[in-house]
Amino acid sequence: MYGIKCGGSRGGEHITVVAGKYDDVSLHDQWQMHHGERVTFNYSAPPISKDGYFWLPVECQRLGEIRSELGLSGQPKYPFHLTVGNVIHK
Repeated sequence: MYGIKCGGSRGGEHITVVAGKYDDVSLHDQWQMHHGERVTFNYSAPPISKDGYFWLPVECQRLGEIRSELGLSGQPKYPFHLTVGNVIHK
């Protein structure tokens, strides 16, 4: 990417909706009810990089709705983004 050899993300390319280290939904009776749900989203390019990670900012109203249904704030600690790779875990 941009002349930098990077590996994929440990979890593959993904958008994190609920981050376990910041959000606790383990006691919510249906915390996995949206697992695998397909959503439509918009992203911005070019990729952003910090500390060896690469991501694209994402806009998606549905992701905020899912968080709200789980009793969380509509926005995560870090704004929604599509993780695409890193130079740390090759």
